[in-house]
Amino acid sequence: MIATVEVCESIEMAVRAGRIGEARALLEKISPAQIPRDGYAKVAELYRRAGMVENAVRLLSKVVRSDREMDAPASALELGEYAIALVKLGAIVEGRTILHGLCEKIPIANYYLGLTHFPEWNYSAAIPVLENFVQSSDNDSYTALVASANLASAYVHCRSRDKAEAVITQGLLSARHRNLRLLEANFLELSAQLALDRREYSKALSLLNSSVEILRASGLFDELFVNKWLALVAAYKSPESASEILIQTRRRASELKHWETLRDLDHHQAFLMRDQKLYHHLFHGTPHQAYRIYLRGLFADLASPASIYDWNLTDVNAAKVFDVRSAVFDGTATTIKEGQLLHKLLLELAGDFYKPARITSLAARLFEGQFFDLATMPNRVHQLIVRLRKVFSSHGIPLEIEDTPSGYRLTSKQPMILRVGESVRDGSLAKIEKLRTSLPEAPFSIKQAAQSLACSESSALRIVNSGIEAGYIRRATLGKRTVYEFKFAG
Repeated sequence: MIATVEVCESIEMAVRAGRIGEARALLEKISPAQIPRDGYAKVAELYRRAGMVENAVRLLSKVVRSDREMDAPASALELGEYAIALVKLGAIVEGRTILHGLCEKIPIANYYLGLTHFPEWNYSAAIPVLENFVQSSDNDSYTALVASANLASAYVHCRSRDKAEAVITQGLLSARHRNLRLLEANFLELSAQLALDRREYSKALSLLNSSVEILRASGLFDELFVNKWLALVAAYKSPESASEILIQTRRRASELKHWETLRDLDHHQAFLMRDQKLYHHLFHGTPHQAYRIYLRGLFADLASPASIYDWNLTDVNAAKVFDVRSAVFDGTATTIKEGQLLHKLLLELAGDFYKPARITSLAARLFEGQFFDLATMPNRVHQLIVRLRKVFSSHGIPLEIEDTPSGYRLTSKQPMILRVGESVRDGSLAKIEKLRTSLPEAPFSIKQAAQSLACSESSALRIVNSGIEAGYIRRATLGKRTVYEFKFAG
């Protein structure tokens, strides 16, 4: 089938209505050889939105990374679609770098750049970019409305309640006016989250029920989604019983392998019960610096996590410890050399207690600095996994690298503790948080930061720069002086 304008419009309508199976079936009928060059960007966009991200990368890599001489170089739109597809596969740094160079050429690049921060939970960094895109876009644009939903989600996460309410209210009106039912359901869900944060339980339930009615009518009813939010409303009403209330939903999420749902349920339970142990598990169980900073702000009244954490894989008392930081098992060094690829792979697999690591994400992180190559990199990762399994076996380490539909994860059938800890890069987290609590609102200078942290001005500058990189601090000017300020209060 040829990718004509009419075919692409049919796929577009299916995606907007949530009929992803129908969209995928139509896309699978299209032969890449029958996609005209001026249709590459649109078809790649449809591939991505239908969940066929690898197809998008394969299609566009022919013009973006080809060694062959092309009739025309990759256009800005083709580069933009290639970049956001890379981000979806886990090659966030490369995708973000490409998008930075496109922001002044195509408006959509600003939207995509904002989205690059979501997988890292860095909503604070996403907000100004999405605000810029939404404010400069055509209000009648479907893409602008979807971007508004993402902006509202970021506001909700950062607890910018008034801003979230304004965007959600306008988004609901637009979605209803244009009969975009799935977007309406999305805005209703966000409004319910906002009501829950404000402890407006009856309103939250009403909004959730309205969202569920739309999803049910569209054939997209998700039992876990509904039960999760109903359970959370009940848990917020009775926080002392949160653990018992959420247990069934946690069990179901585990059965369905909805790992991020499990993480979110643990996050809410720890928050409601002020559970220090669960907070520390969440903190060390994420690879994302921004999420750790968020947790520190949320649990500022509890003891800060130690730099080292023992992750019990089986919940049974375990005597044997594998320190993944130094690759030492039960007090004996292994043949895994610190800093080399096998060690980096081990750290990646131990870096997330919830979500398995996709092979494409592993490839992007292990070979960062190289152009992402879908044809060769996953196989290189697979070879490393085979080698790491052999090392485990030769040293009697009772670890398995389980290959699941969601990706690779470390498991053990024997009592086992993995000793993990913050990386060197994450060492500034506590200092950034100390700055945030001591200088939360007023602009501050590097000299003031150094005084607050009891360190040299050069050290304070490095810490502030890491906060800027993470999206939590911005530079500003006060007269002729350069000052700094936090983008949001924790």
